[in-house]
Amino acid sequence: MTAKTKPVKAKPVEPTPYILRPYAGESGFVAGTWMDSYKTSRWAKAHDDQDFFDCQAPVVSTLIDHGTIMLAAHRDKPDTLLGHCVVERTALCPVVHYIYVKGDYRRQGIGRALWTCALEQVGYRKGDRRQVRYSHKMEGEAWRSITGNEGWIYNGYLSFLHHPLEHAT
Repeated sequence: MTAKTKPVKAKPVEPTPYILRPYAGESGFVAGTWMDSYKTSRWAKAHDDQDFFDCQAPVVSTLIDHGTIMLAAHRDKPDTLLGHCVVERTALCPVVHYIYVKGDYRRQGIGRALWTCALEQVGYRKGDRRQVRYSHKMEGEAWRSITGNEGWIYNGYLSFLHHPLEHAT
């Protein structure tokens, strides 16, 4: 005797709440969210506020100027930015400098979509033999998952590719 089974209705696939688009000069959003979110990391907290801003702001500005940047925007309100990813292609490897997603939109795949798209823009494809490096440590379970599962390697010196620090005399 076979049991009757009820047909299962497939759930409709909802569109993602975001769209990805290239950077179009939104340096205020990128630099501001980068600086504000990185300042709260345990690595930046070790520094005096003034030292952090005096030293990190020019580094961030230079990386934005030289980097490839992808933005995530709200699907229904394209002027509402949800996050960004700054990457760079170097002779040795692709470098992810920073990934940021607004708090209310985290854990929805936006960060992963951003870095995947940004790395493709600099010629990197999954399975590429060149290992991705990252220049800024970030916190959170999602970040640890990305760096661990993808085999990314941390190298903080890559923050200074284009910006030699000037020492005060």
